[in-house]
Amino acid sequence: MDRVASGDPAPGAGLSAGWTCAFAAALVEMVNAVALRKDPPDPAPAVQRRDRAAELRARMLRFADRDVAAYTEVLAVLRRPHQWGHGRRLRDALSRAADPLLAIAEIAAGVIRLAADAGSEARRAVRGEAMPAVLLAEAVVRAGIALIELNLAGAAGDPRRIRVHEFAEGALADLGCALKT
Repeated sequence: MDRVASGDPAPGAGLSAGWTCAFAAALVEMVNAVALRKDPPDPAPAVQRRDRAAELRARMLRFADRDVAAYTEVLAVLRRPHQWGHGRRLRDALSRAADPLLAIAEIAAGVIRLAADAGSEARRAVRGEAMPAVLLAEAVVRAGIALIELNLAGAAGDPRRIRVHEFAEGALADLGCALKT
Protein backbone atom coordinates (compact mmCIF):
# COMPACT_ATOMS: atom_id res chain seq x y z
CA MET A 1 0.00 0.00 0.00
CA ASP A 2 2.87 2.36 0.75
CA ARG A 3 4.25 1.73 -2.75
CA VAL A 4 0.92 2.71 -4.30
CA ALA A 5 0.89 5.87 -2.18
CA SER A 6 4.44 6.81 -3.20
CA GLY A 7 5.29 9.20 -5.99
CA ASP A 8 6.04 6.33 -8.37
CA PRO A 9 3.43 5.64 -11.06
CA ALA A 10 3.77 1.88 -10.58
CA PRO A 11 2.24 0.11 -8.86
CA GLY A 12 -0.90 2.09 -9.42
CA ALA A 13 -4.49 1.72 -10.52
CA GLY A 14 -4.23 -1.77 -12.00
CA LEU A 15 -2.75 -3.27 -8.86
CA SER A 16 -5.21 -1.34 -6.71
CA ALA A 17 -8.13 -2.61 -8.77
CA GLY A 18 -6.81 -6.16 -8.48
CA TRP A 19 -6.46 -5.97 -4.73
CA THR A 20 -9.90 -4.39 -4.42
CA CYS A 21 -11.44 -7.26 -6.30
CA ALA A 22 -9.42 -9.78 -4.29
CA PHE A 23 -11.03 -8.31 -1.16
CA ALA A 24 -14.45 -8.61 -2.83
CA ALA A 25 -13.75 -12.28 -3.59
CA ALA A 26 -12.64 -12.82 0.00
CA LEU A 27 -15.98 -11.39 1.18
CA VAL A 28 -17.77 -13.88 -1.08
CA GLU A 29 -15.72 -16.68 0.46
CA MET A 30 -16.69 -15.47 3.93
CA VAL A 31 -20.41 -15.21 3.14
CA ASN A 32 -20.40 -18.76 1.87
CA ALA A 33 -18.29 -20.06 4.75
CA VAL A 34 -20.83 -18.58 7.18
CA ALA A 35 -23.66 -20.18 5.21
CA LEU A 36 -21.92 -23.54 5.40
CA ARG A 37 -21.59 -23.27 9.20
CA LYS A 38 -25.40 -23.17 9.35
CA ASP A 39 -25.62 -26.69 7.85
CA PRO A 40 -27.76 -25.83 4.82
CA PRO A 41 -29.93 -28.63 3.39
CA ASP A 42 -27.92 -28.49 0.14
CA PRO A 43 -24.42 -27.20 0.83
CA ALA A 44 -23.15 -27.77 -2.74
CA PRO A 45 -23.94 -24.28 -4.12
CA ALA A 46 -22.24 -22.54 -1.19
CA VAL A 47 -19.22 -24.85 -1.43
CA GLN A 48 -18.94 -24.19 -5.17
CA ARG A 49 -19.23 -20.41 -4.72
CA ARG A 50 -16.72 -20.40 -1.87
CA ASP A 51 -14.20 -22.46 -3.82
CA ARG A 52 -14.70 -20.46 -7.03
CA ALA A 53 -14.28 -17.19 -5.12
CA ALA A 54 -11.01 -18.48 -3.64
CA GLU A 55 -9.80 -19.42 -7.11
CA LEU A 56 -10.75 -16.01 -8.52
CA ARG A 57 -9.07 -14.24 -5.61
CA ALA A 58 -5.80 -16.08 -6.28
CA ARG A 59 -6.01 -15.40 -10.02
CA MET A 60 -6.78 -11.75 -9.35
CA LEU A 61 -3.66 -11.30 -7.27
CA ARG A 62 -1.53 -12.89 -10.01
CA PHE A 63 -2.97 -10.56 -12.64
CA ALA A 64 -2.49 -7.56 -10.35
CA ASP A 65 1.21 -8.43 -10.20
CA ARG A 66 1.28 -8.88 -13.99
CA ASP A 67 -0.23 -5.44 -14.35
CA VAL A 68 2.64 -3.94 -12.36
CA ALA A 69 5.18 -5.69 -14.58
CA ALA A 70 3.40 -4.60 -17.76
CA TYR A 71 3.07 -0.99 -16.71
CA THR A 72 6.68 -0.95 -15.55
CA GLU A 73 7.55 -1.82 -19.15
CA VAL A 74 5.46 1.15 -20.35
CA LEU A 75 7.36 3.42 -17.99
CA ALA A 76 10.69 2.09 -19.26
CA VAL A 77 9.69 2.96 -22.83
CA LEU A 78 8.55 6.42 -21.73
CA ARG A 79 11.97 7.08 -20.20
CA ARG A 80 13.59 6.62 -23.64
CA PRO A 81 11.61 8.99 -25.90
CA HIS A 82 14.55 9.66 -28.22
CA GLN A 83 15.22 6.05 -29.14
CA TRP A 84 14.33 5.01 -32.66
CA GLY A 85 10.79 3.65 -32.96
CA HIS A 86 9.62 5.19 -29.69
CA GLY A 87 5.99 5.62 -30.82
CA ARG A 88 5.69 2.02 -31.98
CA ARG A 89 7.40 0.66 -28.86
CA LEU A 90 5.09 2.73 -26.66
CA ARG A 91 1.94 1.54 -28.49
CA ASP A 92 3.15 -2.05 -28.18
CA ALA A 93 3.92 -1.69 -24.46
CA LEU A 94 0.54 -0.06 -23.81
CA SER A 95 -1.16 -2.83 -25.76
CA ARG A 96 0.57 -5.49 -23.67
CA ALA A 97 -0.38 -3.56 -20.51
CA ALA A 98 -4.05 -3.85 -21.49
CA ASP A 99 -3.95 -7.66 -21.22
CA PRO A 100 -3.73 -7.97 -17.42
CA LEU A 101 -6.33 -5.20 -17.08
CA LEU A 102 -8.74 -7.12 -19.29
CA ALA A 103 -8.19 -10.24 -17.17
CA ILE A 104 -8.79 -8.22 -14.01
CA ALA A 105 -12.08 -6.88 -15.42
CA GLU A 106 -13.16 -10.37 -16.50
CA ILE A 107 -12.40 -11.86 -13.09
CA ALA A 108 -14.22 -8.97 -11.40
CA ALA A 109 -17.30 -9.71 -13.50
CA GLY A 110 -17.15 -13.29 -12.23
CA VAL A 111 -16.87 -12.11 -8.64
CA ILE A 112 -19.94 -9.93 -9.11
CA ARG A 113 -21.96 -12.95 -10.23
CA LEU A 114 -20.78 -15.02 -7.27
CA ALA A 115 -21.43 -12.20 -4.80
CA ALA A 116 -24.92 -11.56 -6.20
CA ASP A 117 -25.77 -15.26 -5.93
CA ALA A 118 -24.31 -15.50 -2.44
CA GLY A 119 -26.23 -12.39 -1.34
CA SER A 120 -29.51 -13.70 -2.70
CA GLU A 121 -29.17 -16.87 -0.63
CA ALA A 122 -27.44 -15.44 2.43
CA ARG A 123 -29.08 -14.92 5.76
CA ARG A 124 -29.66 -11.34 6.70
CA ALA A 125 -26.66 -11.25 9.05
CA VAL A 126 -24.14 -11.75 6.23
CA ARG A 127 -26.09 -10.34 3.28
CA GLY A 128 -24.46 -7.05 4.19
CA GLU A 129 -21.08 -8.55 3.35
CA ALA A 130 -22.17 -9.75 -0.09
CA MET A 131 -23.46 -6.37 -1.29
CA PRO A 132 -20.14 -4.53 -0.76
CA ALA A 133 -18.45 -7.40 -2.61
CA VAL A 134 -20.76 -6.77 -5.57
CA LEU A 135 -20.11 -3.03 -5.47
CA LEU A 136 -16.34 -3.36 -5.10
CA ALA A 137 -16.07 -5.79 -7.98
CA GLU A 138 -18.35 -3.62 -10.13
CA ALA A 139 -16.06 -0.64 -9.49
CA VAL A 140 -13.14 -2.78 -10.65
CA VAL A 141 -14.91 -3.55 -13.94
CA ARG A 142 -15.54 0.18 -14.44
CA ALA A 143 -11.90 0.96 -13.64
CA GLY A 144 -10.89 -1.66 -16.18
CA ILE A 145 -12.87 0.16 -18.85
CA ALA A 146 -11.15 3.45 -18.09
CA LEU A 147 -7.66 1.95 -17.96
CA ILE A 148 -8.06 -0.16 -21.08
CA GLU A 149 -9.48 2.80 -22.99
CA LEU A 150 -6.42 4.84 -21.97
CA ASN A 151 -3.97 2.12 -22.93
CA LEU A 152 -5.66 1.39 -26.26
CA ALA A 153 -6.53 4.95 -27.22
CA GLY A 154 -4.63 4.59 -30.49
CA ALA A 155 -6.20 1.25 -31.36
CA ALA A 156 -9.83 2.00 -32.16
CA GLY A 157 -10.58 -1.46 -33.53
CA ASP A 158 -8.92 -3.45 -30.77
CA PRO A 159 -11.35 -6.21 -29.68
CA ARG A 160 -10.28 -5.85 -26.05
CA ARG A 161 -12.09 -2.51 -25.95
CA ILE A 162 -15.30 -4.23 -26.97
CA ARG A 163 -14.71 -7.15 -24.61
CA VAL A 164 -14.30 -4.99 -21.50
CA HIS A 165 -17.57 -3.22 -22.31
CA GLU A 166 -19.25 -6.63 -22.58
CA PHE A 167 -17.97 -7.47 -19.10
CA ALA A 168 -19.42 -4.19 -17.89
CA GLU A 169 -22.84 -4.92 -19.41
CA GLY A 170 -22.95 -8.31 -17.72
CA ALA A 171 -21.75 -6.78 -14.47
CA LEU A 172 -24.49 -4.16 -14.63
CA ALA A 173 -27.13 -6.86 -15.06
CA ASP A 174 -25.71 -8.82 -12.11
CA LEU A 175 -25.55 -5.63 -10.04
CA GLY A 176 -29.22 -5.00 -10.80
CA CYS A 177 -30.11 -8.50 -9.61
CA ALA A 178 -28.06 -8.03 -6.45
CA LEU A 179 -29.74 -4.73 -5.64
CA LYS A 180 -33.16 -6.38 -5.81
CA THR A 181 -32.37 -8.87 -3.05
